Amino acid sequence: QFADSDGQPMLHPPVWRSLVLCEVEAARLVRWTWRIGETRITRTLELMQGGDAARLRYEISGCTSAAVIHVRPLALLRDFHALEHGELQLDHDVTSHGEAVTLRRDGNALTLLSNATWRSDPQVWRGFSYVMDERRGQDWRENAASPGYFEFAVEPGTGASFEILAMAGKDRIDSHVPRIPARIDDWGRAELMHRSGNPEIDTL
Repeated sequence: QFADSDGQPMLHPPVWRSLVLCEVEAARLVRWTWRIGETRITRTLELMQGGDAARLRYEISGCTSAAVIHVRPLALLRDFHALEHGELQLDHDVTSHGEAVTLRRDGNALTLLSNATWRSDPQVWRGFSYVMDERRGQDWRENAASPGYFEFAVEPGTGASFEILAMAGKDRIDSHVPRIPARIDDWGRAELMHRSGNPEIDTL
């Protein structure tokens, strides 16, 4: 949610009107499906076992004309309870390694692997409101900084998909650079080796 100019909570953007299905499978996977005209967009979020990691997959079908999908990560990179107030500085340190992009800020890091294209475009998004936190009597308003977005082109009449794989946590990321998999296809093998402690991860 965002807050409007009067400080009242509002939903934005209004894509929820196009949401036709939300599925929860077990405790680690959620799938949302939107239909916009003839186009169907499915987003699947899977939390990876054994670490601060997640897989986000987009599948697009029924697109009758060429389209470009933008996915913008709002990379807060802050303590869980330390909401951002006031004027944010667009001070993310962004580095690339193959298909991986690592965002660093205030001693925290987030590495994103994707077969989509990263575009640098720093922005501040203002007026987030967290209704559940407000009901608990906690701090519930903040602004968020985003250093850029992922871009993926979809050709008409074809199905397409792309993934964004995220690893968070300063210690883990710093200990693996530059050993983070350079290609998204290496992710599954790297995750299995990380969980098992297999030293072959160092050779990726």
